[in-house]
Amino acid sequence: DAAHIIPDNMPEGKSTIENGLSLCKLHHSAYDAFIIGVTPDYVIQVRADILEEKDEDERREKVLSEMRLRVVRFQNDEIMGSRSAVVGKIKACL
Repeated sequence: DAAHIIPDNMPEGKSTIENGLSLCKLHHSAYDAFIIGVTPDYVIQVRADILEEKDEDERREKVLSEMRLRVVRFQNDEIMGSRSAVVGKIKACL
């Protein structure tokens, strides 16, 4: 994805290479939600309140909520235990 450094709806924002970052969709969403940022010397920083969250599940839910995403959890053991292509590939990697 191409993320605007200065949003294009602002007067200074332009759709140019100089005003862009190449990010995957997940990091683009986090950047647009002000969860991550980039300093002038190209250091990626995570918002302080996200880092201060001690509970990993709560931190994940907070981030996903702000990005308007959610985790889908299957409650059906039959689905979870199936040998789907995804499950098979993950197990092959382990």
